[in-house]
Amino acid sequence: MKALEELTADIREKLPRLKESNKYQRLGGLDIITVNSIMLNDVLEWMREETEDMANINSEGVIYFTNYWNNASDKAETWNLSKPYLKDQSPELINFLHGLIKK
Repeated sequence: MKALEELTADIREKLPRLKESNKYQRLGGLDIITVNSIMLNDVLEWMREETEDMANINSEGVIYFTNYWNNASDKAETWNLSKPYLKDQSPELINFLHGLIKK
């Protein structure tokens, strides 16, 4: 998914601590690269830099992003907190977040 790859790259670029998250190790003659996955806390930190949108959490632990630029009553997308990794979220959420990237 191109949007996920671009979103992940933008988050890694804007959060310096994630640039150094790749770990290299030698295992049985092979070089192994471990790339840490982007998590919810990383996305929220990135969002603080990218947008002034607000987020609300309901009683089921789902975050609702509300886009105040259009209509405060519109629910833009939801994040399911039972899935802490960005890569496991819905394509709709990934596309929504991808649309927040500052060009």
